[in-house]
Amino acid sequence: MKKILVPVDFSARSATALELAAQIAKKSKSKLTLLHVMVDPYIFLTAPNSYLTPVTETAVQIDYLNNIEKSSNATLKKLANKPFLKSLDPKIVTITGGSIYREILNYAEDYKQDMIVMGTNGARSLGEIFLGTNAERILRFTSIPVLTVGGKLKSTAIKNIVFASKFDVTAKQAFPYINNFAGLFKAKIYLLRINTEDDFLPTQEAIGKMKSLIKSYKGSYQIAVRDSYEVDDGIVKFANEIKADMLAIGVHRRSGPSRFFTDRVVEGLLRLTGIPLLGVDIKK
Repeated sequence: MKKILVPVDFSARSATALELAAQIAKKSKSKLTLLHVMVDPYIFLTAPNSYLTPVTETAVQIDYLNNIEKSSNATLKKLANKPFLKSLDPKIVTITGGSIYREILNYAEDYKQDMIVMGTNGARSLGEIFLGTNAERILRFTSIPVLTVGGKLKSTAIKNIVFASKFDVTAKQAFPYINNFAGLFKAKIYLLRINTEDDFLPTQEAIGKMKSLIKSYKGSYQIAVRDSYEVDDGIVKFANEIKADMLAIGVHRRSGPSRFFTDRVVEGLLRLTGIPLLGVDIKK
């Protein structure tokens, strides 16, 4: 890991995410970039529908965006000078666009970021549940690992990570990154299999799959199988039980029409808990 991108909207959640990102950057010796996306209110307007002339409209737009950019850059510079960031000398970037999550994705992919760390408020309204929050959309649309932070952190230290999976072939794709990440903090990984009425695996078979997964790796591991009516609820209850500092799951990247349908487990975790969630891409 060499580059970590932190989208910043100057909210309390993004400030918390930034503190965690700083710890990750220090431990991995990565370069940190603070990115603020300004939404251009004029991008959806056209001159024929406005009482302004095209020349006046352009002048107003340029003046407005220049002022907002100056203000955003000034705030980013103050953030970059926070004591916990000074030694990292973070890069600050302000860009303008019509869609926050698209601009974040474009920057992350164009500049080959190795990880995205961002705050999220979760999906709360019917529209958000259908379309997803910016954080959820980014989780779904990129192959770059994404760490979302939905609540206050007692500490930026990470001691216990819950890796929830069915422990089929997809677990082998997500686990190497998660294991390497845990190694940065010398954290214990709890491998968790949630059995539901519709998706049940005998305990001994599930344990066998988990043992098979970790046999080639070095680290601190603990295996658990739990029953629950819903997968997301079962994960959160277990995480609270062991006082987890982070959740980790494999995420299928979406494209085409399917991009509008969110993964119910991801959506549920973002809605049910503020525990940081690390999503790692699983190829189709």
